[in-house]
Amino acid sequence: MINPKAIDGFIRAPRDDWRWIKQASLEELTETLSDVPVHTQPYKHQWASIALGVSNPAFMYFLDMGLGKALHVNERVLTPTGWRTIGNTMVGDTLIHPSGAHCQVEGVYPQGSLDLFSVHFDDGTRSICCAEHLWSLCDDTGQITQTLELKHFMGQVNKGIKYHVPLVARHIDFAGNDDNMGSAAQRLKAMAVSTDIEQSLYLARSLGYWASESKYNEILVDDTRRHKTIVSVKPHGHSQAVCIKIDREDGLFITNDFTVTHNTKLLLDLFMYRHARGEAKRALVLVPNFTNIQSWVDEIQVHQPTLKGVGLEGSAKERRALLEADGDVWIINYQGLQSLVTTTENRRRVIDHEALQYTADKFDMVAMDEIHKCKNPESLTFEICDALCESARFRYGLTGTPFGRNPMDLWAQFFLIDRGASLSHHPQIFKETFFDKKVNHMGFVDWEFNKNKKRLLNRMIQNRSIRYRDSECMDLPKQTFIPVRVAMGKDALKYMRDMLEEIQANAMAGGMDERQQVENTFIKMRTLASGFIRVYELDDDGKKTKHYEDIIFKEQPKLDALTDLIGSLPEGEKIVIFHEFIATGEMIEGALKKAAIPYLTLNAQTKDKKAFLHDFRENPKYIAAVVNSKSGSTGLNLQTANHMAFYESPVSPIERQQAEKRTHRGGQKKPCFYYDLVTINSVDERIQDFIKEGKDLMTEIVEQKSNMLLGMMDNMVNDEKQRRSKKR
Repeated sequence: MINPKAIDGFIRAPRDDWRWIKQASLEELTETLSDVPVHTQPYKHQWASIALGVSNPAFMYFLDMGLGKALHVNERVLTPTGWRTIGNTMVGDTLIHPSGAHCQVEGVYPQGSLDLFSVHFDDGTRSICCAEHLWSLCDDTGQITQTLELKHFMGQVNKGIKYHVPLVARHIDFAGNDDNMGSAAQRLKAMAVSTDIEQSLYLARSLGYWASESKYNEILVDDTRRHKTIVSVKPHGHSQAVCIKIDREDGLFITNDFTVTHNTKLLLDLFMYRHARGEAKRALVLVPNFTNIQSWVDEIQVHQPTLKGVGLEGSAKERRALLEADGDVWIINYQGLQSLVTTTENRRRVIDHEALQYTADKFDMVAMDEIHKCKNPESLTFEICDALCESARFRYGLTGTPFGRNPMDLWAQFFLIDRGASLSHHPQIFKETFFDKKVNHMGFVDWEFNKNKKRLLNRMIQNRSIRYRDSECMDLPKQTFIPVRVAMGKDALKYMRDMLEEIQANAMAGGMDERQQVENTFIKMRTLASGFIRVYELDDDGKKTKHYEDIIFKEQPKLDALTDLIGSLPEGEKIVIFHEFIATGEMIEGALKKAAIPYLTLNAQTKDKKAFLHDFRENPKYIAAVVNSKSGSTGLNLQTANHMAFYESPVSPIERQQAEKRTHRGGQKKPCFYYDLVTINSVDERIQDFIKEGKDLMTEIVEQKSNMLLGMMDNMVNDEKQRRSKKR
């Protein structure tokens, strides 16, 4: 037990609240931060984020900002092999960045019907976009100086004030084979002999030149200009619009007639501020995926070209060598970091403390992108990041993924950044402050979060963090959650009773201490609630082999409820069905076929994810998508559907929220409905309860091993007996 005086002191400690900065105007922010050496001009929420980083050597950013700005659905974007309308762009597509490099589409967000404007340039080109579309504006040399929404400067344009947009980089090589999409040399040769005005204009602009047609039908090419000028902005009418998000920090891509446009820009200026003041010579950026490393290196050159980025890629030996390279900002993914500072002993990774300390001593600034990946204080990733953060003078955490309400998740993330200033230096103080200790019916101790302390928790979090939510940036439709409760089948109940007897026998013999054994039992409980059980063959010694059979029960209340639900949907509306197990995916597909319901599937065996997205969005025939949670709970944009059913819900609150956001996101105009297919008196109900509390039921069970599992199963079997006896 922690001394009550320590808890009282923790609660009474003075704390800051930074929410006021959201009310500051853009003019106030830019004037206050005039000494911040930005290369490309941030917009308001970025200025506010920079201000907080300047004021605090350690800070957390929860930026749910994948919101994009819209272009007309028929506007074209440039890919390595040709042009494509933005309305037909899909997640995973490759576009060309104005620098000539390639970039990947991470999100596609249909915006519905919007008021659009036609932006006209002095070379005769135009672009159609919404008033909130972000434009990267430049000086006469083509260097980007600021990023503004169209609505903030279109009035000045029509008054004669000049605003410039940069041209694409000179002599970009394309990957096509014809004269229009071939290499720069091939296009130069084609331009020299072309007699077609339209083709000549296209080729000149593709090579990074300013080009226009004179009133005498002559081609005017200026190879000294690095910009084109906006000459007017006119209403275009009300029409369908789409925005996209790409995997580049500046968000730049190329539209019609080689016009450079913009979506988002993240926080690179904070590095330069500390670096320019001599406070931080070397920064380490941790990113979630290997593919993010090169994007960071490229974007440093776009936004802070005087800094040198070094991607820590290759083998552990090659990464260690790169630590000695000349540079300012080093980027590595979390998995790569483990490889860098660990060794393998008995098939397990263990920390090489000498290598870890050597790495930590190299950096005086650490920035952790997607910091929620460090939420488990018992994990190897947390232990490594803890050492890095303890050594670093400046520490920043960023994520756009909402975290669950499990206080331990919060404690770990905040401790890495502010070393206990917000949520205490020890997890036990945090636990005893916000949890009530209770003894369950089995005589064991449970810790239950005190919901009356939510306000206190929020106040503490605000001490060193800021969050921009979707709701602050866009008006999303209402969400409605509907539980669909079904009875447990007779076969499932029989297996449940057999499992209870097995667990009771294990408990009498000393408990179920093996983690894998507990996890396997929990998974069996889930399969029973979904209408099947997996039975493994045994070898001659009675040991389980790899061979198994999935026994599908005769009674399928969940499947019946699902097909009834789909049959009751309003005409023209679509549904996404999430499931956890391969067997349930096959069961759902079989039921939909039997009911003659057209559907598409997305799982590990789906070879063409783009085709799945395209067909589900564009083909009205398909009203259902059967999606395995592991394949589709993140990274998909499924706003075409406004109904979602969880045949089995993810047990993680974060994964559950991510799944829900597949339909409830920018571009969704209809109310969203979420149906949880819940088997009465099964583990389904317990999962729902824990998700509401922000907890992961499987984690809780594994931590407490057989004690919690035994008590839960005992309650479920008894409750089901009582329900059936009352029914009789």
